[in-house]
Amino acid sequence: MSDGFTLGGLVFDNWETPPEIALPSGHKVNIHKLVGGQRQVDAMGADPEPLSWTGRARGQRASGDMQAVKAMCDSGATVSLTWNEFSYQVIITKFEPKYKKPIEWTYSITVEIVSDPSAGGGGSGASSLDALVGGDIATIMSLIF
Repeated sequence: MSDGFTLGGLVFDNWETPPEIALPSGHKVNIHKLVGGQRQVDAMGADPEPLSWTGRARGQRASGDMQAVKAMCDSGATVSLTWNEFSYQVIITKFEPKYKKPIEWTYSITVEIVSDPSAGGGGSGASSLDALVGGDIATIMSLIF
C-alpha cells in the first residue's frame, strides 16, 4: 500500500502503513418464507462489512500514535479513513495495540463504515428509501382518490 494512509488525521507512514486491507462488500436482504415453499426476497441496499487491518508502528512517534488511535477508539467518534482513491467515514470498533519496545508496536484495527461517498447518497440509503416510500404513498393516494 502506498503512503498517504490516514485515520482521523493521523498519518500512517513507512512501517505503520498496512500492507493490505480487504474490502468486503455485502447487500442486506430480508427473506420471507411463505406457505408452500415460496420465498420473497427484499433487497434492502448495500451493507458494507467492517474493514480491518494489521500493521506496526516504529520510531519515536510509535507510542504517541498508538495512544492517539486508542483515544479515537475510546471516543466512539466518526473519523475519516483515506488512502489512494478510497475515502470513508468510520468508527473504530476494535483496536488492539501490542507493545514490543518503547519504539516498536504492532496493532490491529477494525472499523465500521458509517458512510462511503463512492456508494452514492453517502452510503446511508436514507434518501433513496425516502424516495421509494414517497413514491408508494403517491401511488396509493392516486388509487384512492
